[in-house]
Parts: sequence; structure tokens; C-alpha cells
Amino acid sequence: MGKCFICGPDEQIEATYANMLLIPMIELFKKNCEIRELFK
Repeated sequence: MGKCFICGPDEQIEATYANMLLIPMIELFKKNCEIRELFK
């Protein structure tokens, strides 16, 4: 993840930003699921 051999530096930067945004979103989603499980 984050490694890019075919694309140039611009795509590399875009991929890095996407990962930086995507990973926290996934973590938040997991936390929301855990909270929902607690309230069931």
C-alpha cells in the first residue's frame, strides 16, 4: 500500500493523500460499528 512503481510522482502523491484520508475513514467506521454493538 502506498507503493507505486508504474505511475509518476503526481499519482504517487495522490495515492498517498487517498490513503491518508481512507485509513481514518475506515477506523471511524470500525469504531461506529463497535459503538452500535455496545448499544444493542
